[in-house]
Amino acid sequence: MPIPVEVYEALEDVLGKEPARKLVHGLEAAVSAAVTTQVTALRDELLDKLVTKEVFLAHMQALRAEFESRLEALWARVQEQIQALRTELRAEFQNQIQGLR
Repeated sequence: MPIPVEVYEALEDVLGKEPARKLVHGLEAAVSAAVTTQVTALRDELLDKLVTKEVFLAHMQALRAEFESRLEALWARVQEQIQALRTELRAEFQNQIQGLR
């Protein structure tokens, strides 16, 4: 990132041409290094948080397996309740039929 010409000229007036040139080059190098460091740190942070396709698919597969397991358990409970109701209804019908005789 270049230093504005006005700043360079002001430094040149105070320090002289060669010291001002060295100072400006040093400042530009320092600013450039700081920016590079910050960009690198930000990139690394974003890469750490990035979820790859493989990780995403593995997570989705695990969720699907959990969902299927819960669905199977729920279906088994529903089937048990249906069977219990059938048994209860059969018994009730038998009682009703016997009451009619």
